[in-house]
Amino acid sequence: MFSNETYNRLFVRPWTLKQDAVTIALVFALLMGVTGSGWGASTPYGFWFGKVLMLFGVSAEALANFTLGAPEHYSAPFFSHPVNTQNAGIFLGTVFFLLTANRFKEVFMSEMSLSVRQFFLFALGGLSMGLGTRLANGCNVGALYTPIAQFSLSGWVFLAVMILGGIVGNKFAKVWFK
Repeated sequence: MFSNETYNRLFVRPWTLKQDAVTIALVFALLMGVTGSGWGASTPYGFWFGKVLMLFGVSAEALANFTLGAPEHYSAPFFSHPVNTQNAGIFLGTVFFLLTANRFKEVFMSEMSLSVRQFFLFALGGLSMGLGTRLANGCNVGALYTPIAQFSLSGWVFLAVMILGGIVGNKFAKVWFK
């Protein structure tokens, strides 16, 4: 269990598609059992931005009125919302993997030499993803995995549109970098 081969299998070598699928299914089932809700990653970013705005004097009630949400999302302690805990776990898990696989410096430094063109392309991609997340009322986790796991047609529609967006984005990137 604690051998070098197990370490390499879990942290160094890429997992197979079957291992990925089983892991995602187990994590999703655990998440549904513990939190009673599906997977979602983008929702708390709005809560976090609201907490930053509160540092500048914006009230939780004003934020709730603007977002049509509940003021508790902005005034409650950070880890009281399950999705905040999920995102913290995703972040810490990523850092843990990169450190244990001895790849942190390699991955971090690979992004330090971006050209101006690459920077703008990545910024455009990030803005497009953010806009798509708000339009779809969820990211690929909340609008794809959760609905598909709950046998909802919306997840399959999201999948088709996401694939189409990926094709268009790749064609755009090829033209941009010529």
